[in-house]
Amino acid sequence: MNTHPYDRLFRASMFVLAAVALAACNDRGETLDPASARPTPGDTYRRAAYISVSDEHPRVGDTIIVAARVGGADSSLGIGSFKARLTHDSSLTYLGEVASPDFMRVVNPGEGQITVAGATATVTSQTLLFAVRMVVRDENALERLGLQVDELTSPGFGNELPALRRLRGNHLDRSLSLLR
Repeated sequence: MNTHPYDRLFRASMFVLAAVALAACNDRGETLDPASARPTPGDTYRRAAYISVSDEHPRVGDTIIVAARVGGADSSLGIGSFKARLTHDSSLTYLGEVASPDFMRVVNPGEGQITVAGATATVTSQTLLFAVRMVVRDENALERLGLQVDELTSPGFGNELPALRRLRGNHLDRSLSLLR
């Protein structure tokens, strides 16, 4: 029986997604927080993980979009898969994922954190790992957002965590409000 080439690609993509989802559910505590890494002289980070928000100064009751991104000098190398956690407190309420292209994702919202695992079968230079919609319950809610990238691989399955650093703060990206 002849199969279409896309059938094999689809099966491979689903296998990768299932493997990433399984890894996302297995919290062993053996993760690297790029924000706590102390570079030595001569170290250079090729990539940066950061949080972007659709509104820097939301009011209580506003719905905002919070996104996790990985950018930097080597963004053109692409991302094969990732596992990341967006941490928050009760001043933000999770409403749902915002659909975006390129990655197949598994989103696991929990108490105070949203864990997302994603993978792609194609090489992409997309910097948006994921975006979520949240309701603001306190005027200082954005001050308590955090991002930890637990896994980041290149399309060739290379570990990209050593080349990653975490940029502190939230970065305004008004184009996020266009995502619905």
